[in-house]
Amino acid sequence: MRQIFRMLVAIAAMAQIPAPVAEVLELQLIDFGLYNIENAIDRPLPGITSSSHKIQGKETLIRQTDIVPAVLGNKFGFRYKVVGQNVGSEIELKVVITYPSQGLHDPKTGKVHLKDVYSIPAIIGATQTTYYSFDHEWELVEGVWVRQLWRNNQLLIEKKFEVTKSNEAACIEHQCPQS
Repeated sequence: MRQIFRMLVAIAAMAQIPAPVAEVLELQLIDFGLYNIENAIDRPLPGITSSSHKIQGKETLIRQTDIVPAVLGNKFGFRYKVVGQNVGSEIELKVVITYPSQGLHDPKTGKVHLKDVYSIPAIIGATQTTYYSFDHEWELVEGVWVRQLWRNNQLLIEKKFEVTKSNEAACIEHQCPQS
């Protein structure tokens, strides 16, 4: 009878032991700028400006810069490493994108988007990329675009990009011949 009692006490004690907590210590900025993204998959996210979040495929940094030409097809953002305890654990990060003060005017819905907020999964110990893709003419808005990643109400990383329609910036990126 005592053995059964000891086993029950041991089981009860084990049930009280909390599972390891996936604690994020920081996000390390690896690189930033313009990327080529191959095989990206759209994950529907109703309510955000682009209505989907692209899950990265194979990304290659084209040019490290925080000056972004407002050109359809350009993809800009940053690559980061999730540093924390319990490597391999999945956590959730909150993405906050703040658009220039005039906002992005979606002609289909009539909405003016000033900010998007949504969650993405991340793996502790992994390197990931977060980026924006210019897929529509109405997204090509000049000004400062701010991308932030948060965890538990703590800002972990922020990067600002200056989007411009300047021919000079576009030629730098597309290696236009000198005139």
